[in-house]
Amino acid sequence: KEHEGIVFGTPTYFGDAAAEVRRLIDESVKYYGKFEGKVGAAFASCGTHGGGAETAIMSILQAFLIHGMIIQGISVEG
Repeated sequence: KEHEGIVFGTPTYFGDAAAEVRRLIDESVKYYGKFEGKVGAAFASCGTHGGGAETAIMSILQAFLIHGMIIQGISVEG
């Protein structure tokens, strides 16, 4: 069965994803075009407030967008 999406999680190191996650993203170039239209999501953890989890998540999502994946944001009703 074909996958519907990909979710990456990472610890945060100086505002970026772990080296193992970065390596996986770097090597994903060989699959370019195969993830188009699939759903992408990311999460991160860090030990301190303001430790860079947001920027780590954004770097993962950026790679997903380059692959043509769909990223869903949150809509807030007010």
